[in-house]
Amino acid sequence: MVRKDKAVPFVKIGIQTKCLGVPLAEGLRTAARLGGQGVTIDAQHELRPDELSDTGIRHLRKLLSDQGLQVAAVTFPTRQGYAVMDRFEQRIAATRAAMKMAYQLGARTVVAPIGPIPSTDDPMWPMLVEAMLSLGQYGEHIGARFAAQTTGTDSASMLRLLETLPGGTLGVDLHPANLIRFGESPVVAVERLGPSIRHVHACDAVWDPGTGKVEEVPLGRGTADFPALLAQLDGQDYSGWATIVRHGHPIETDIANAVRYLRSLEY
Repeated sequence: MVRKDKAVPFVKIGIQTKCLGVPLAEGLRTAARLGGQGVTIDAQHELRPDELSDTGIRHLRKLLSDQGLQVAAVTFPTRQGYAVMDRFEQRIAATRAAMKMAYQLGARTVVAPIGPIPSTDDPMWPMLVEAMLSLGQYGEHIGARFAAQTTGTDSASMLRLLETLPGGTLGVDLHPANLIRFGESPVVAVERLGPSIRHVHACDAVWDPGTGKVEEVPLGRGTADFPALLAQLDGQDYSGWATIVRHGHPIETDIANAVRYLRSLEY
């Protein structure tokens, strides 16, 4: 539900279980204790689709229900992007398996980095378009849609890809910290990609002029400008998840603070 009487929207708050660094069942309990309404689950490193039986699906859904959680999204971090010939068919098949698992767990979005987006005259461009069409059609069939993460690319290139595809084929996962690493304002990215955004990672970063490097920082302490970002999403009628991801220590403290920060923006 988006609250139109607020400056920024109410978003459903998720927590990435993988960044907690504990077994999944414990991660679910921790996410609930820290105030999450849902979680994102990694389909490569936490819960592989080929290792999960129907009984396992029922057991996991029971664990989620016991903690009052939903699956905000399933993430599928591939080693290579979708414009790479090596193991292309296997990558598509594995992504489809993650999408099917997401649907079985009640999630409607699978997030994956698609790799660098080539120019339209690059020989790999048709391969990327083919991959996105294939995954888009499968997502429409299965009920869990594919969202390309803004990693290793800029919003202009992502928009070029979106405009090549039929409307609704490809969604976007907004990852502010990665956009900052790419030298782009996340607010500008929302202006360009807003209608296609299906999931948001609640993370922040800052460029250190002393080292010339970008450093991840606790939510609200970087340059992502979440009040403006969420207000922009509200204008795009976004009503999905903002999933907190944090690395380093003290991770539980940072995540709890991030939950409080996001809730403070509702008022």
